Amino acid sequence: MGAWSLAGFDWVKFRELAPELRRAVSPNDLRTSDDPQIADVAAAFDDTYPTPLICNVAIVELCTTPQWVTFKESLPEIVLALRKRPAGEDAADIIAELALSAHNVEPWFEAERGLMGILTRTEVEHLSSHLVAYSREKPDARPPEVSSGGPESSSPSPRRAICSTSSYR
Repeated sequence: MGAWSLAGFDWVKFRELAPELRRAVSPNDLRTSDDPQIADVAAAFDDTYPTPLICNVAIVELCTTPQWVTFKESLPEIVLALRKRPAGEDAADIIAELALSAHNVEPWFEAERGLMGILTRTEVEHLSSHLVAYSREKPDARPPEVSSGGPESSSPSPRRAICSTSSYR
């Protein structure tokens, strides 16, 4: 597993779009959506793409912040590095559970590629507190590379992100 990314997630926007996305049974349902944002995202996909993947891309593109934090290390490398210090064990557990359980990912947008899990604000704060404790214990830890800009829907990449969302390139 290569690089993975985190981004902020707009739960209000998600709750606004979810009913329309949830009703879709085909890519054409999404392309002809009454919501122009959903229709615009879906227009980049033909009928060979599964509907849940297109819903996944729409959620990423329409419900995430433009600022992304990208980690160059693979997810297993990050989890193993965190586990080497007592202060990192809880953060490693949270990240591993999130990646393995498709946390807050519903069946109508679960796909083999793309969004791996979504944290609530409270869960992000909990994870953040553990990462802060880890960084205090290990001050030489490399900071993540921060990239700006969001994902683009036309080319989904392998599943590679956790927490709030993922990049599709």
